[in-house]
This record gives sequence, structure tokens and C-alpha cells, in this order.
Amino acid sequence: MEETYDSPRAWERVAVEVKRRRVQLGLTQPQVHAAGGPSVSMLSKIEGAKRTSYEDMAIARLEKALQWAPGSIEAIRRGGAPTPLKAEEAPAGAQKSLLGLDEQSPVFRALERYLAARDAEVARRIEERESALARRIEEQSRQIAELTAEVRRLTTSSDGDDTNSGRRETA
Repeated sequence: MEETYDSPRAWERVAVEVKRRRVQLGLTQPQVHAAGGPSVSMLSKIEGAKRTSYEDMAIARLEKALQWAPGSIEAIRRGGAPTPLKAEEAPAGAQKSLLGLDEQSPVFRALERYLAARDAEVARRIEERESALARRIEEQSRQIAELTAEVRRLTTSSDGDDTNSGRRETA
């Protein structure tokens, strides 16, 4: 089967490169968002390769926050590499001090694994809360429907009672 640029594999490559770059810059997901990137939830989905399409604006914002040239994510999806911006091209305030660790060092790799695990845990908790909220909304919607039906039933039955209550009894 031929791989397309919107295939899950293409987005898995993006996920790996985005996480790698974020860690390389020493940024957390909230810091990427604060630097003009997409929401933490969206970034979590990108880093988890949860979808196979995203809005162009979200991709552009992510590239800017990660200090990549426009089109870098498309390049990754096609099997290429991202193009980091030169220091003078990076957005103002986007330069973060790196930890000064060699990416091949055991400490860097351990930190990268720790951050990936922590991000995965945060993403899992977000998904759990979203699911719980969806269940709660569904239950409340069901209760509203039941109450609405009960109000209609009572209104309908009381309309019939009104006609009888208007009669006077004669003694």
C-alpha cells in the first residue's frame, strides 16, 4: 500500500519531530502555546499523531513557535526535514536558552523520555476529563429531555382539568 502525505505514518513523523524540537528548545506544551503555537490540547494531538489533518493556521502557528520556516511540517510529512530559522529570523522573544546538553547524551535522552512520558500523561488526563464531561453533558441532556416530557405531560393533563374546574355545582 502506498503511503500518502496524510497517512498516519506521515503524521507520526511529524509527532516525533515536533516533540524533538520542543524538547530541544526547552519548551513545555503550555510554553509553545504561549509562544504563539496552537492550544495545548491541539499540540497534544499533534504530538500523539491523533489525527491526519489540521487547520493550516494551527500548523503555521506551530512552525512559528518552534522556530521553523514555513512549510517545515509539510516537508516532514513528505519524508524530509524541518528548516530551523536562523537566530535573526526567529520571532522576537522566541529564543530560549538550551540546556547545553548534547542530544546524544544519556542525560538529554533521559530528559526527553521523561518529558514525553509526562506529556503523554497530561494528554491522557485531558482525554479522561473530556470523556467525563461528555458523559455528564449527555446525562444532563437526557434529564432535561425527561423533565421537558414530564412538563408537557403535566401541562396537557392540567389543560383537561381546567375545563372541569370551571363548572359550578348546583345544590
